[in-house]
Amino acid sequence: MKAGFAQGEYDVAVNLNHSDLPTLTDQVKCTGPATPAGCNMIVEDTFTYENHSIQNKMLAKKFGEAEVATIKQALVLATNKKEITERALGGTVDPAGSNNQSPLFWYHKDEPPTDYDPDKAAKLLEDAGWAVGSDGFRAKNGVTLALDYCTTQRPYRVDTLGLVAAQMAKIGIKVNAKPVPAQPDLFGGWDAVSADTPCNLIHGNYDVAMFAWVAPFDPISSYNVYTCGGIPEDNPTHSGQNNTRTCDPELDKAWNTVKGTVDLGQIRDAMWAIQDFYASHTIEIPLFFWKNVYLVNPKLHNGTGNPTTEEILWNIDDQWLEG
Repeated sequence: MKAGFAQGEYDVAVNLNHSDLPTLTDQVKCTGPATPAGCNMIVEDTFTYENHSIQNKMLAKKFGEAEVATIKQALVLATNKKEITERALGGTVDPAGSNNQSPLFWYHKDEPPTDYDPDKAAKLLEDAGWAVGSDGFRAKNGVTLALDYCTTQRPYRVDTLGLVAAQMAKIGIKVNAKPVPAQPDLFGGWDAVSADTPCNLIHGNYDVAMFAWVAPFDPISSYNVYTCGGIPEDNPTHSGQNNTRTCDPELDKAWNTVKGTVDLGQIRDAMWAIQDFYASHTIEIPLFFWKNVYLVNPKLHNGTGNPTTEEILWNIDDQWLEG
């Protein structure tokens, strides 16, 4: 596809992202007779963010409910996002803060940045009674602090989990990296896979999972992802998307405000409360926001891109091609 564009075979290349940037140096030199020199390359921030999703019920089952908050806080402190974006992504994206809402949203709220402090993480675990054993990993009451990190087989995700395993080993957490097929294993629906499918998100068969969410432009679209009623096994239709099994009355109250009003001021205030909760309670660990990349013939006008999943053809009625 990239070679065809460079040879002038077509005018717009879509479905490219940050992972393609290392192979698109010099804005793809256009050498073909049908395309003039200096082809455009549009690179834009998007609403899609890569994250480490943490399954609360699984952690509680393995280590006890009282341990969950400490373990999650340690994971945040020990995750070196800068190393991930530089080594696994080649510096094509920037580390995310503690918020999963794009700064492009009208209801965005700045949150304190995520700290990287492995020494503090180790102390948290030590103070909670997780002692380092002869194998270098922590254990408590005979249970080793080992976490299954699941992801798809995309190379940068596999590379990321290799880095994370080394990062967590520094504080005594053992990471079992488990790349699996995206479909049906990781993303397969409730009835599409067996209930015990390893790493399946909807059935919650993971400790931590790396994948991407699209933060929706309409805030209410995330209601089913973070409210108690969205927990799949607790929903009669199993249609919930709350993979992390997050359930908190304070969070539900804010989401119900978003759902129950058309007052933009009230929605903004409720979304700010939601973002405060998200940042302080470690529902997920946002790693970075994706970038869209488009190759566009300079003869095409009004190809302005779009940070949503609509991509560059969202305004196709207003686009026109010279000659």
